[in-house]
Amino acid sequence: MCELLAMNSRLPTNINFSLHEFARHGGETGPHSDGWGIAYAMGRDFRIIKEAEPAAESDYVRYIEQHHFRSTLVISHIRRATIPKVLSFENTHPFDRELLGRRFLLAHNGHLPGLDALADGVPRRFHPLGATDSEALFCMILDRLAQRVGEPGDYRPTVLLEILREMSPRLLEIGRCNLLLSDGEVLFAHGDHSLHSVCRHCAEDDTHDLHSADLRMSLQHREEQFAAVVATVPLTDGEGWRKFDRGEIRTFSGGEEIWF
Repeated sequence: MCELLAMNSRLPTNINFSLHEFARHGGETGPHSDGWGIAYAMGRDFRIIKEAEPAAESDYVRYIEQHHFRSTLVISHIRRATIPKVLSFENTHPFDRELLGRRFLLAHNGHLPGLDALADGVPRRFHPLGATDSEALFCMILDRLAQRVGEPGDYRPTVLLEILREMSPRLLEIGRCNLLLSDGEVLFAHGDHSLHSVCRHCAEDDTHDLHSADLRMSLQHREEQFAAVVATVPLTDGEGWRKFDRGEIRTFSGGEEIWF
């Protein structure tokens, strides 16, 4: 299986602490050595860096750590290939597509055999570049969104949430589906067998200590900050990570969990 990591915050920030621990799972402390990727929201677009190489050995990870890219929304993925066992750029998460004048992004952990049965005759507009069921699922979601929303000004995050809620029971029937999805503003997270989230609050001029078994860091904020982190496994100790129920969907905006 693969590992997921996402961060959504009120103010632009970086996730270097979490990224460092996360990358170690990609071939050093964990077996996920079949590629990795990370995307930073930039307005309605994303800055995406990914490669079909182990994250623990990547010079790109070191580059990201040194340059402190900042964003209010970050999604990352490290891959342990199952089916297909094909290491290529096209099969590396996260996947992105333009629709309704904005960039949508998806990263997935799980295996979905028989996914074609969910097509339901929805007109095909999007097609995978690679061979993963993850990208095929992404195209199905966007096909449904394109069918329901005709103009950019008519798009609402609630439509995307409605599509996820409709598809969730069938996805859980055919396989496993931990999912991170974003429209560039809202982070949608769908849980299955292992997904956790935590929301952090740092007051003005506050120091927030984060630690895991191997790392320790203090984060200082000059302004009040809210940040939500979603990960396959908790990356820190003693922070109140909450595990998703199977089929549970959580949404985040401005660094906090929101409900539509």
